[in-house]
Amino acid sequence: MLKMLVAVINVVDKVDSIISALAEGGVTGGTVLESSGLHPHIDSDDDTHHFGFLRQFLKPERAPSKTLIFVVDEGKVEFVKNTILDCVGDLSKENLGYIVELDVANASAISK
Repeated sequence: MLKMLVAVINVVDKVDSIISALAEGGVTGGTVLESSGLHPHIDSDDDTHHFGFLRQFLKPERAPSKTLIFVVDEGKVEFVKNTILDCVGDLSKENLGYIVELDVANASAISK
C-alpha cells in the first residue's frame, strides 16, 4: 500500500539535510513547499486588524516553514519518519514541526 507523508518542518535550515539523507536511503521523489501557519492570516483583534501587515513586517510571530510531501511504499514510511526525526529532533518539543501519514488509494503519473 502507498502512503503519503506530509511533514511541516519549522526548522527550515534542516530541510536540505533531510532531503540528502532521504535520497541516500532511496527516497528521491517528493515535493517541497514554502509554508506558514494560519495565525498571521487570522487576526480577531479588530483594533489592530488593519495594522496586521505592519506588525508582521516589524515583528513576525513565526518564521516560515517548509512542507515536505512524499508518496512512498508502506515499507519506507518508518525510514522517512526516522530520517526526519534524526535530522530535526523530537517534533513534540519546541514546535519543530509535525508529520502526518495518510493512506493513498491510488496514485498515477501525469504524462503527455
